[in-house]
Amino acid sequence: MSDTTIPAPPEPTIPVRWNTPDGATLQQLVTEPQLHGEACMLCHSTRPGLEDAGHVYGEVGGGWRAEACPAGECEGGGVSRTVKYDRRDGGYLVMENGRPLTDEHGRPLRFEDHQRAEEVAKRRDGGR
Repeated sequence: MSDTTIPAPPEPTIPVRWNTPDGATLQQLVTEPQLHGEACMLCHSTRPGLEDAGHVYGEVGGGWRAEACPAGECEGGGVSRTVKYDRRDGGYLVMENGRPLTDEHGRPLRFEDHQRAEEVAKRRDGGR
């Protein structure tokens, strides 16, 4: 790993609906490069080797291919947490860099309401 400084990404300001490859639909703010598939949806990296991460749709229409670093390889130690609604059981999952937070047995943490899931997503320890 080089000792170069990773510049802070621009502040995300564009509201989109992100349809992930696993069927989740996430609402989030993105940057222009993320919107157009030129940067990772999780850590903003523009490195070579980004992978398909579904599609993003803006409020005024249009759809673009989303990109992300390969699983677990986000640069700069970036951690992105989002809340995903699981249609199968009606619960909410907290996703960290695209993967669900889990309990000590490896089972995804599930929440009955969106507000509680958001609170856990904002905590540094992931609610543990």
